[in-house]
Amino acid sequence: WNLPPLRFRRLGFPALYCSWARCSIFAIGLATNVDAPAIRTKAGSVGAQVDFQLQLLSQLKLTFSAGYGRAWRENMRGTDEVMVSLKVL
Repeated sequence: WNLPPLRFRRLGFPALYCSWARCSIFAIGLATNVDAPAIRTKAGSVGAQVDFQLQLLSQLKLTFSAGYGRAWRENMRGTDEVMVSLKVL
């Protein structure tokens, strides 16, 4: 689910400022061998990500992203993941 971006008028400095921020939320479910209950496996994942559109020196667009996700499988402990990225356009 991609939420609409929040637009900023003044966030930053003249040489580096943020023009908008957008949040994305996701959830996934998976089942294998659905016709064989004895060997069926279920798994799932949920998480969120926030993207920031940055402008550097009025010439260079950057997108900074940070996210978190949690995945689990039936009868097993869940695992956490963190993501950070910087995209230079």
